[in-house]
Amino acid sequence: MLSLMIGIYLLVASHGIQQSPSTCEPCVPPFWGGVLAGQSTKDHVLRLYGSGVFTPNEGDSGGTYYRDSKRSITLHVVYYTDEMVGALELIQGNALPSSARASSGAVSRYLKPPFLFEGLTFGATEAAVLSRMGTPSREEKDEEGLRTLVFLSTCGWDLESGISFVFRRSRLVKVIYWAASG
Repeated sequence: MLSLMIGIYLLVASHGIQQSPSTCEPCVPPFWGGVLAGQSTKDHVLRLYGSGVFTPNEGDSGGTYYRDSKRSITLHVVYYTDEMVGALELIQGNALPSSARASSGAVSRYLKPPFLFEGLTFGATEAAVLSRMGTPSREEKDEEGLRTLVFLSTCGWDLESGISFVFRRSRLVKVIYWAASG
């Protein structure tokens, strides 16, 4: 036991313990609606939300789309190796692929449009997100003019994970809970 304590002391002394600054990434588990990216599987998602509309050419193992009956929110789940959930995308409106828009299988009675994170809803401003989340780990902008604020999680996962907020004209239109594939 003493040798273990000495080993830990030497490890800490040689590397130091990193203090997290106040602008450091928050511990944001990539969890929404009963699904944890990087841990939950496709079977888990199917039990929670139903069959949805499966698209085979996404991620490593495909993806599934769901929407609520009012077409106010779309849930897109992307699967990685072994059908592990890699990302949960919550998108404002009916964002189903055009080939699936007429499918009634996409409607999940269990998909209720609650808050997205920290009381935020679609249409929230960038300022509202920043006031709740702090400084993002990085910012991205695509060719369509969408701006993304990425917040990495410090929850101690083996692989990088976090939450991304996507804005169109400074209004929240998509939230992505994700874990890196491994």
